[in-house]
Amino acid sequence: MEQSKWRKLNGILDLPDEIAYGLLCAIVEPRRQRINWPKKKSQAPIVPLPFRHDDFYYRQIMENDMTVRNEVRLKNKELPKWLKKTMEKDEWL
Repeated sequence: MEQSKWRKLNGILDLPDEIAYGLLCAIVEPRRQRINWPKKKSQAPIVPLPFRHDDFYYRQIMENDMTVRNEVRLKNKELPKWLKKTMEKDEWL
């Protein structure tokens, strides 16, 4: 908006509400643009107990080591969605 319009709007706060709304409607022009609504922020994944909260590679460690997966199952009540609840056994046939 132009500076002269903002100067006109400067003294609106002292006026009654109905007059202030009327002046705002007369001076401020609406924009015909698409509204950019804020996006929902993704939540940080919950890192299981034997790992620290800033460990980036905890998932790769869990995918490759069976003993770590079993330890996570024992120490945590809530498991990651991709991890099965049943304990794994290391048996050779």
